[in-house]
Amino acid sequence: MNPKADFTITFGLERDPFLRPGLSKATPIGVSLFTDDVVCYLYSESLIVPSLPIHHDIRKDIPSPQYLSSIEIWLDRLRELLPESFVGMRWGFEPSNALQPALFEVIGDFLMVVRFDLTYRRGFHQLIKRGDNDRTPEYQTSRLFFTFDFLPLLSHRSSSDHFSVRPLFETTWLGEKGRGYYLQGIWMDDSLTDFFTRLVDPEFEKSFPFHPVRCRFRSLSANTTFLRKESRSTLAALLQKLLELTDNDFKDIQMSLKNAEKAILGDLIESYRRKLDIGPKIPIPKTRIKSRRLAENGQVEFLVDEP
Repeated sequence: MNPKADFTITFGLERDPFLRPGLSKATPIGVSLFTDDVVCYLYSESLIVPSLPIHHDIRKDIPSPQYLSSIEIWLDRLRELLPESFVGMRWGFEPSNALQPALFEVIGDFLMVVRFDLTYRRGFHQLIKRGDNDRTPEYQTSRLFFTFDFLPLLSHRSSSDHFSVRPLFETTWLGEKGRGYYLQGIWMDDSLTDFFTRLVDPEFEKSFPFHPVRCRFRSLSANTTFLRKESRSTLAALLQKLLELTDNDFKDIQMSLKNAEKAILGDLIESYRRKLDIGPKIPIPKTRIKSRRLAENGQVEFLVDEP
């Protein structure tokens, strides 16, 4: 596999440490999940998400003073809401993703990243001030929306602020469909996510739409809805087990997913379970769905059982 083709996550300005023991004053009263692997923590208290500048030059690692002053207000409130399991993480400004502020932590040869989605969601948030072409809306909310990644690194190509994700697949691009304005790219990330989820969790139906393993950045990312102190070792052990597969194994899995009929995939999964000696004791983050409901914005919201 070409080591120059890895995906690099860059954090410019950093705050270390982001959260100290004893600072958190609240705990979520509910957790829910959406079909795009977005996790939502619900609180009895609320926070105000300030208006942020929309435009940022991705070539600059340092945000504008206007962005920094606004995000610092939000970060101060966030420190009071996050559970203490987030202690040890740093806030880093990601130039290519300025409107999804991230917390991150390096754990051995792995990078853990939590990205908070500050997009205004009608039905979930209360609008305070409308946005425009240059700034996002200001709103109040009792919910935190975020996505989670736990990724293997190429340590020899990573530094304190540039992290090279270890590529496991040469490409996940399949082609295009449609014409003109309706032209769409076809990727096999979802197929790989589904395969590795079924591989590590035989009871995946009870967890849908949660995926303990996702295809991300041409690699594999472990996932959780409940970040606890022991989660770091669990997620690392899960990825270490999957990384026992060789480059040829990953190529064979891709080719099988491209060509095989669904009826054959069960046999393929079982063969790799035996190869990796995956049994009921494999460490995977447990998430079980207790109910679902139609949210006010029309999305299906899956309510999660506390493990």
